[in-house]
This record gives sequence, structure tokens and C-alpha cells, in this order.
Amino acid sequence: MAHPSGDSSVKTDRWSGLSRLLPFLRPYWLRAFEAGVCVAFTTLLALPAPLLSVYLIDQVVSNGQARALNVTCGALALATALGLGLSLLQRYLLLVFARRVFFDLEMRLFQKVHTLPIAFFKRRGSGYIATRISDDVRQLGSLMAGTYIEGVSSLALLAAGLWVMLALHPALTAAVLAVSPGFVWVNLAFGRRAQAQSEALQERRGIVNATRLESLDAAHVARAFERGKLEARRLAGELQKEARVGLRRNVTVASAGALQMLLYNAGGLFLLWYGAYEVMTGRLTLGQFVAFNALLAYVYGPMSQLSGLYVGFRQGLGVLKRVVEVLDMPPEAGRGRGVGSIRAGEVVFEGVRFGYEAHHSVLNGVSFTLEPGQVTAVVGPTGAGKTTLIHLILRFYDPVSGRILIDGEDLRAFDVRALRRGIGAVEQDIRLFSGTVRENIAYGRPGATEEVVEEAAEAMNCGEFLRRFPKGLDTRVGAGGVQLSGGQRQRVALARAVVLNPKVLILDEATSSLDTRSEGLIQDALKRASAGRTTLLITHRLTAASIADRVLVLVGGRIAEEGTFQELLSRDGDFRAYYQKGLVGYENSSKRGVAGGRGPGGRDDASARPGGCPDPGADGRRAGGGGRDAPDACGMDAHG
Repeated sequence: MAHPSGDSSVKTDRWSGLSRLLPFLRPYWLRAFEAGVCVAFTTLLALPAPLLSVYLIDQVVSNGQARALNVTCGALALATALGLGLSLLQRYLLLVFARRVFFDLEMRLFQKVHTLPIAFFKRRGSGYIATRISDDVRQLGSLMAGTYIEGVSSLALLAAGLWVMLALHPALTAAVLAVSPGFVWVNLAFGRRAQAQSEALQERRGIVNATRLESLDAAHVARAFERGKLEARRLAGELQKEARVGLRRNVTVASAGALQMLLYNAGGLFLLWYGAYEVMTGRLTLGQFVAFNALLAYVYGPMSQLSGLYVGFRQGLGVLKRVVEVLDMPPEAGRGRGVGSIRAGEVVFEGVRFGYEAHHSVLNGVSFTLEPGQVTAVVGPTGAGKTTLIHLILRFYDPVSGRILIDGEDLRAFDVRALRRGIGAVEQDIRLFSGTVRENIAYGRPGATEEVVEEAAEAMNCGEFLRRFPKGLDTRVGAGGVQLSGGQRQRVALARAVVLNPKVLILDEATSSLDTRSEGLIQDALKRASAGRTTLLITHRLTAASIADRVLVLVGGRIAEEGTFQELLSRDGDFRAYYQKGLVGYENSSKRGVAGGRGPGGRDDASARPGGCPDPGADGRRAGGGGRDAPDACGMDAHG
């Protein structure tokens, strides 16, 4: 069973997440305060309008006071213009507030994700994780300062409107409030449902993005098999699921809005009937009746707005729960404490057992030592656990039992950041970043001088192809290094590892994409790069293993054999069997004219040995040459 350095299943209370959001809101309180002042003045400017309507109708119009009419309407026009200006300023301030909070929160999530255990990335695709980092944050608009400010403003407007109504006609005010329980019911009935549906919708969006990105990353595979339509159907299926969840959420929100509008209109209709009756009986003046109709917007409007804010607020809580889950995920073990750095670089495995799943062990009691200044090669068939050794040394996972020591210290005693700074690793799946060759080589050591970068590039034979590029080290490699060949990408990755000047150098199939000529040059470079370092070379090509001081044969999660290249060839074991299978396979293909295994005149050409395999009688430290790369010859499967 794998033991990643953390667990991603974090339970978060739906409301407690608000306290986690406050630290992101606090730095920009001044913008929120300024927006609140704008809202306060906008509200104050809007309040006199209904009262002025009473004055205009009952006094100015009734008595024919034209001058008073002009002054009053002019004042109302000025108040309206000022209110509009303040409203625009308020919206701008709230946009600035929200953008800055979103930026900080998204950056915190991005940094947090890079501290999580590798198992988290294995379980979730990059598209899903990107949704959790970016899209979730952008759905939190209903939890920003604008919601709270608008909520307070609506409450203030509601209170002021009710106070004026009570002063004008208490009975009519009570009639207006008859529909208020309906607004409360809408909030409670639809808010909780909208929260759960928003959370489910974001989950579906994450799955859609993961599917989309996976398909685009494998575009060359889909094109090779002409499966574009199949990929489109696969994405369409996920989009339809997202659409169904989104439709349910939208129906919930729309239903809440429709019910609010129904309550608003019902209350207005009742006010029209009752108010008109009161005017006819003389208990209410026409001006007061007009004012009541205007004040209705000051009561039902805030009620409707508060109801909508609450439903939106609950939607935001559903998304915030997902954000807080990521923030609360424990980072991988060993960050920020422990042994500071690797000294000599001796690596010892003592009875290490490990499995990614509880029911399947990959390593079964593996024990060996990687000596400083020596190159140790590990060979073996697919699934033997070769690449797993690298994951354990880098502490992407911890062993189930046994232990790994570096310089006599248990690996778990190291600060993982210091540990990895002392290890230069080249993985089988080469990943370069969009940018220049220089930036990629200096990736692990941003402060590296130009001379250091150039030396690493030359040592790893990058100069051979860089000299053909007009911009040399400043050549842009494109996304994922698409502008470079597989072998060129591999050499850049080697230079990126060497530029760290690590104590431990780990190479996983570091020559798998090279032709025989380039492989020979890289092997010479690796001999120079490994001088004074502990070097672990994972390979399925015996030509690469021939440069090692010691070779380990890993079969079924156990060390089946170990010794020098020549010692293993002299034994009747797994290593020799692999070697002979490579020779026989290559000779048979040569007879069929597939691999071109004969030299001029029908003689066996030394360069025709499979993948440049050295003669068993030759010096085990000398790599064979000649011919193009024969990937399967003289070797084993490429994956550990």
C-alpha cells in the first residue's frame, strides 16, 4: 500500500469556511470601506424621493406653485445624477477588491497544490486540479465584499422605507409586510439546494476539464489511430453530465427569482387595491398613496435583493467548501524540518517493501547500497519496480516497511526540499517548459551563471545541436519542448539535472531516445558528470548498463543478481539471458533484412551488434558503436 505524505479527504463545515476567507479579504478593507461609503451616500440620496412626491402632489401641484415645482425637480435630478456617479464608483471599487482577492487566493491555492503529496496528482488529472485552483475561485463572487455591503445597504433601505411607511399609515404598512414570510421561505427552501448543486456543478466542471486536457495532451495518439470522433463523443458525454447538473442549479436559481417576483407583484397588487380604497374613504391623501407606491420599491426591492443575495451566498458557500478543502489538505511529510542537506550521497535500501495499492506490492524486501563516486545501473523487465526506486529516493512516497538511508540518516529525517536540492533527476517522461533552452537548463538553479549553463549544455552534448540553431541557448523550445526532437529534449533534461551540481544523480532511461552515435557521446558525458557523485542509472539498454561500476538486476520486486557488467555476463543468470535474447532477436531480424546486421561483402559488421551491444569478451566499460538505434535489442522493457 502506498503511503503518500498526506490525505486529500478533508471534511470542511459548510459555514466554517467563511473564517478561512477573511484573511484574504482583510488586506483590501480600505477598498471595501470606500465602496461602503458610496453605498451609504447613494442610499441617503434615494430616500427623500418618495417623501418629496407627497409634497409635490399635495402642496405644489394642488396650489399651482411652479417655482417650487422647478426647484424640487431640479434637486431630484441632481440627487439622481450624484447617486449614479457614486454607484459607478462603488462598482469599480468592488471590482478592484474582488480581483485582488481572487489573485491572492488563486496564488495561495497554486502554491499549496505544489506542496501536496504526489499521490494527489496521480489520483486527479491536471485539468481537474486546474479547475480547483482557478475556476472555483472565480465562482466566489457572491462571497466578496459587495455581497455584504449590498446586504447592509438593503437592510438600511428596508428599515428606512418601513419607518416612513409606518409614519404615513401603519395599517397599510402591515398589509405590505403580509408577503414578507414568503421571501423568508424562498431563502430557506432554495438556498440550501443551490449550495449543494453549485458544489456538484464545480465537481463536474473539474471532470470535464480533466477529460478535455487529457484528450488534447494525447492529440498525436488520437490522430494516429484516427479517434478524433471517439474523443469528441467522450467529451460530449462529460459535457452532457455537466449540463444536466448546471441546468438543475439554474432551474433552482430561476425558480427562486420567479417566486420573488411573484411575491413582489402580489404585494404591489394588494397595495394598489387597499391604498385606493383608503384614498376613496379619505383616510389617505393622493400624495401619500403615490409615496406608498414609491416606497414599495424600498421594501420589496431590498427583500427581493436580500433573498437573491442569500441564494447566491449559499452557492458561494458550496464552492468555498471545495477551496477550503484544498487549503486544508496536509502537505507532504517532511517539509520545513529535518536534516539540512546531503553530504557524501551514500544511499542505502534496507529491506524496503512498497506498493501503490494495498493488494499489490511492487518492491519486496529490496536491499542494496549506492556508493558515492560510483555508477550503479538497475535493469529489469517491465513492472519490476525500477522507476519506483526513484520515487522512493525522492520521497514522493514512503516505504511500507524497511527504510532508506542517505549518509546514515533515515530519509524521513530530511527536509524534503533540501533533500531534492541535492538530487539531480532525469525521469523517463521528459517534461520541458515553454521558454528557451537556457531557461530550461537553469530551471532547478535560477541563479546559475551563463558560464555554468553553457558548461552543463556542452557536457551533456547539447552544443552539438544548439550550434545549428541561430539563437543557440536562447532558442525557444515551445510548449513541452515540441520544437526539439526526443533525443534533444533528453539531453536538455540531462543538462538541467547536472547544472544543480547534485550529490546524487538519478537517470531513468536517460538514453532511451538517442541514436547509437548520440548515446556513445552521452555515455562519455555521463562518466564525466558522475565523477564524485552517487549515480543511479535505470535502463533497459545493456549498452547503457555497460558504463556502470555495478549492475543490479531487479525482477519481481527483488534483487535477483548484482555484480559488474562482466561478472553478470559470465554467470548463468537473468542478466545473461536478457543479453542473449537481445543478440538472437537482432540476428534473426538481420537475416530477414530488417536491421541491416551485415557489413560490406556479407561480413558481420561490428556496428551491427544490437543497439551497439558490447562483445561479451570485450571490456565491460566500453560501449559499442555503429548503426542506428535498435530500441529492443540487447535490452529489456522501457518501463519500471
